[in-house]
Amino acid sequence: RNTLRDLFVGIPALQTDWPLPDDPLVTGHEDLTGEPSLARLEAHHEIARTVADLAPTGTTLARFAPCPSAGTASDCGRGFIDRFGPRAYRRPLAAAERKRLETLFDEALARADYATAVATTISAIVSAPQFLYHLEERGGPGWARASALSYLFWDTMPDAELFQAAASG
Repeated sequence: RNTLRDLFVGIPALQTDWPLPDDPLVTGHEDLTGEPSLARLEAHHEIARTVADLAPTGTTLARFAPCPSAGTASDCGRGFIDRFGPRAYRRPLAAAERKRLETLFDEALARADYATAVATTISAIVSAPQFLYHLEERGGPGWARASALSYLFWDTMPDAELFQAAASG
């Protein structure tokens, strides 16, 4: 919930407490070893659609996923993925992840416009396991540590300073 809020700072419609149903508790804690409930998966899907619909509109698009007139929409999409993906996944994107998101963006762009391609990419990112679950260890121990500290103390993704510390090792 807090991570969505912090990813979309400056978009008032997305500054909300997202309703997520609770998964069953095991010995007083959320059971993270099993599969999430269908209700929780449906809620995540609905949130991803809502976020994607609200984020790339009007001046928000220009601020959130700028595309200067000198650049192609495809190049702008790659820039957006390079900025947004690592923040959402809380670690650098793996080459295969970047390629998959670029392909998705380009396919959406071929069918529609830049805003729709950004929305499609946002929806894919915020509904991906890399966003929903803490899988930061793929980025190395610094990224996992930064994320663990951030969620322990602030219950949200690392801020810019903590991201910088993780990048430095």
